[in-house]
Amino acid sequence: MKDYHLDATTGTTIILLWSAASNALAMVGAFLSNSYLGHFLGMILLWLIVMVPETKPPPFCNPSDGSCKSASAARLALLFSSFGLMSIVACCIRPCSIAFGADQLTKKDDPKNKGLLQSFFNWFYVFTRVSTIFALTVIVYIQDHLGWKVGFAVPAILMLITSLLFLVGSPLHIEVKASKSLFPGLF
Repeated sequence: MKDYHLDATTGTTIILLWSAASNALAMVGAFLSNSYLGHFLGMILLWLIVMVPETKPPPFCNPSDGSCKSASAARLALLFSSFGLMSIVACCIRPCSIAFGADQLTKKDDPKNKGLLQSFFNWFYVFTRVSTIFALTVIVYIQDHLGWKVGFAVPAILMLITSLLFLVGSPLHIEVKASKSLFPGLF
């Protein structure tokens, strides 16, 4: 809000709409991922916006009266496009990650499979909540005390590491192919 000279209401509305879009598009993302894309940009673009000074608006604040001009339409469009890319990627990954993880533990006719899957689901939700707490506390602390460049670099680097680990392990992944169209099951 400070860098883009947005008031609290506008900044909160933008984040709320972005979060809603990211969550509402999960069904579309799950369908696309499972049907066409397999189980596998925006964070990097957002980090680049922070890193490249020309992408942020210059400080237009008048110290005498505290008024600020808002960012240009082009700069806001770049910011919103990074949010949009993150939503698209999130809606393709979020709904599929738990199913993909469960697929890795699938063994036909194994009585221990039910307990293993139950344990997997429990740990999956524990780690997703822990990562949310980490993002809302540790990453925000880093952003507030070390700056946005470092604050956005940490998630971008973590995303790069997890992508590399995923690619390295991909020959070992079990891919369960859809046996029928997903439309009847969806309806």
